[in-house]
Parts: sequence; structure tokens; C-alpha cells
Amino acid sequence: MNRPNLTVVTRATTRKLILKSGSCVGVEYSEGGRIERAEASSEVILSAGAFGSPKLLMLSGIGNAGDLGKFGIKAEVDLPGVGRNLQDHLLTFIIHEGKKPLPVSAYNVLEAHFFAKSDNRRIGPDHQPLLMCSAPPLPYLDIPPNAYAIAPGVIRPASTGEVRLTSEDPDAPLYVDPGYLREEADVRCLVHSLEMSLEVANATPFGDWRKAQIYPRKTDRASLTQYVREVSETYHHHAGTCKMGIDSMSVVDPELHVHGIDGLRVADASIMPAVVSGNTNAPSIMIGEKATDLIRAGNSAASERTVA
Repeated sequence: MNRPNLTVVTRATTRKLILKSGSCVGVEYSEGGRIERAEASSEVILSAGAFGSPKLLMLSGIGNAGDLGKFGIKAEVDLPGVGRNLQDHLLTFIIHEGKKPLPVSAYNVLEAHFFAKSDNRRIGPDHQPLLMCSAPPLPYLDIPPNAYAIAPGVIRPASTGEVRLTSEDPDAPLYVDPGYLREEADVRCLVHSLEMSLEVANATPFGDWRKAQIYPRKTDRASLTQYVREVSETYHHHAGTCKMGIDSMSVVDPELHVHGIDGLRVADASIMPAVVSGNTNAPSIMIGEKATDLIRAGNSAASERTVA
């Protein structure tokens, strides 16, 4: 079975998927002020991330029919899970001023980290404090120039958010509600991680470097609970908005096909049913590798059927 060379649309701005008779047959994109089309003879692989992939699905009529109808978008497939289940890892910060000049990082700022449980009854770790050799630039905090940080973080969040369209215009911004700390379990976990990290930050081995603790200023439980609600940042590990599964809120099946549409798969962190318990870069690469195997297997099976 002859197949043309692969067309990859990356530098251009993809506007929507082209759907025809229940199949995805290509993409529409803009480049140099022109609207162009790229057609697929086999299938389309969507890999635009936890924000871009659900956006393109919704712009193309794949998503919650009621939400799409508000913008005059015809629902080709009513998939209410598109854009839902947004998950991320959330960090807060302990900031110390150093008593001597801090060395330049040899490891891209993050010098060390550890994984731990906030409750020994848990099967695996649910928080991950990070040691940063320089404090991050947080515009809402007054941080001295010679400062380092420990960043406690939740890695098994119970809270979820969502991504929605604000217009049928592909250039319009998305509505993003990350849902951070919506569930009290995440607040408890982050406070626990903060308390454990304070023990580490104030331990004897840091004595040669520690001049003064700048943040948090109060360390009682009530103050720390308020602190994590006021001083927290994304770890940029967004995932889950096109989750894989077979339930009513799933978007892709176990082979990454979008439910209800032929010739379309999603391969990025958006397909994670739950965000992984750590950084998402390597798992996203693994998703791409697995997608490659699935595509090859599908093409091989199609070739065998054609020959037969």
C-alpha cells in the first residue's frame, strides 16, 4: 500500500481539523496570512499539548455539544470530556537569604529533590520538594538578590480544572481554570510538604549558607495554610484534558484514537488520565514513542488487509 511522505504542520498556526463523513481527513492552518490545508491519506496525529489539543478538537466540533453550540459550532461528536480533567503540579516556596555568595548552578537551578508521602497509608509519594540554588522571580514577594529556595510541591493532585473556548475564532484566548487547591486534600498535602521542607531548610547542613528565613514569615499550621493559598505557582506539568479511557468522560481510547472519529489520534500529555507523579517531559516522550508503535501496527495491519 503506497503512502505519501509525512506532512508535519508545526511552524504554522493550526486553526482546526478537517472532518468529513465521520473521519478526520486533514488540518486547516494559517501561514503568512493565508489559510492553507494539509490533507492526510491515512490519519492525523494531534500533538498540541494540554491546552492546544482540546482547543483544536473543540474548534473542530469535537467536545461538549452544549458548550460548542454557544459559539455556533456544530458538534460532530459530543464528547463532554474534552477540555475537562485539567491537572497540574503546584509548588510553594521557602525563601532563605544566603550568608555568602551562592554558586552558579550546574543543574539548571534545580540542584536536588526528593519524593515523599504526606500519609504513610498512601501507596506512593504524593509530594516532591525541590532545592533551587537561586530563588525564583516572584513579583508579588520582596526577595533579596542572594537567595535560595526549597519548593514543596503536590504531585498527586485531587483537584482538577478545565479548558474552554471563549469564541469560535481560533485566535481567541482560551478560558483556563486550573482548579488549584479546590480539594482540601491538596491543601493538606502542600502544607505537609511545606512543613517537611522547613525542617530540611533549617537543618544543620544548611547552617553555612543560611542567613535568614524570608518566607514564610509565620510557621504555625494556620499561617502555613493561608500561605500556600497565597504563594503558589505552577510547575508547568499540565495534563489530562483529552484523557485516555473507555468511560463517558474519556476522549481517546487505549490506542489514542479519538472516540467517534476515524483517522484521528492524540499523542501528548493531554491523554494522561491522571498526571504522573513527577516531571512530565519523559512520560510525554514515551507517549510519542508508544503512538509511533501503534501507528506502525495499524498501518501494517491495513497493508495486510489490502494485500489480502
